Amino acid sequence: MEKKYIEEYINLEKKGFWFKARRELILGLIKNNKKDIKILDIGCAGGVLLKELKKYGFLNLYGIDIEEKFVKLSKKICKNIFLADAGHLPFKDDYFDIIIASDILEHLKNDKKALKEWCRVLKNGGKIIFGVPAFNILWSYHDIINCHKKRYRKKDIFQAVPENLKVVKLFYWNMLFFIPTLFYKLSWKVFNIKKTHVSFFKNKRINRFLTLLMKIENLLILKLKLFPPLGVSLIGVLKKI
Repeated sequence: MEKKYIEEYINLEKKGFWFKARRELILGLIKNNKKDIKILDIGCAGGVLLKELKKYGFLNLYGIDIEEKFVKLSKKICKNIFLADAGHLPFKDDYFDIIIASDILEHLKNDKKALKEWCRVLKNGGKIIFGVPAFNILWSYHDIINCHKKRYRKKDIFQAVPENLKVVKLFYWNMLFFIPTLFYKLSWKVFNIKKTHVSFFKNKRINRFLTLLMKIENLLILKLKLFPPLGVSLIGVLKKI
């Protein structure tokens, strides 16, 4: 992530509809687990997800991030925060029950190697919950300023997952923004428009409205098991076997 974007990211993470909806989805996927399990948040940023997990009663929370500013912020919420690279975790084998990696893989040069490393510190039967940006056709200036290496299709995940990880769930998410993002991508390519989606987050009324729509999509996924046929993101649950 570019340095100038870090401050903006801190503010967006707290109130932006997309971040709020992503946290809601992750919490919905893990809330029924025992509260004493060990959870690692890879790329914990400002610690907002850790704070939500704490509210849900989870006791053993850990986080890592490569940005010192994020580590300092997260330490205010959780003591077990470490400055570390997502591809080289400072933990012993078979240590965590759940690993959460929200939009991390796309930043790494070798996603296969990273998944093996995450699997190393995961207990047998443990799970990795991750999200990545989907579809290369949506590649834009937003990906560039966030230092993304790629966007994903389902087949990319199956190719990257090591033998001792099983794909339990894999589905597209945020169908709401697929067409607007595609339009933005085409505009960026044709007219060289270098803007991000920040305006949607800053307008309070639009942000509230989009938060409601994303809540509906999360409800369809979590309660009714209705998965979008496409989306801006790809969400997965992997299990160590």
